[in-house]
Amino acid sequence: APGSVWPTKRWPAVYWGKLIDKFAEEGYEVILIGSAQDSFLVEEISAHCSSGFLNGMGRFTLRQSAELIRRSQMLVSNDSAPTHMGVAVRSRVLTIFGPTVPAFGFYPYGEKDQVAQIEGLYCRPCSIHGTQKCPEGHFKCMLTLKPDMVFNIARKMLNECS
Repeated sequence: APGSVWPTKRWPAVYWGKLIDKFAEEGYEVILIGSAQDSFLVEEISAHCSSGFLNGMGRFTLRQSAELIRRSQMLVSNDSAPTHMGVAVRSRVLTIFGPTVPAFGFYPYGEKDQVAQIEGLYCRPCSIHGTQKCPEGHFKCMLTLKPDMVFNIARKMLNECS
């Protein structure tokens, strides 16, 4: 789930593309989900992805999205609504945090859920919800969180469920 209403809460499309490639190399099928407003991300992600994925952006109702998340082996999402849906349906959830922090109280709290974030940045959190642009102009909270880092957490989560 690569979307978010707040641009600073979106992990970069190039990183999503690389993450999808890593999942594909391991034999996993990836489905992108999100709202119709986030559909523009499909093209951006495709430009950085050599593997295929299924495009579910804007194609499912909330209930259908929740059921898809429930049936999936795991959900990787920015700190946005799909994280909360994943928790609600008790899916395995990996949430990417950038400008916001789990300490705000909105985080995946399932026993096997995880968070991917860069800790110790002087500028985090920069807002409670995210912003249109990084107030510091460097976007380190997301740019420093590389695809390998997120994939290593995801792989560990998937290995624990096999």
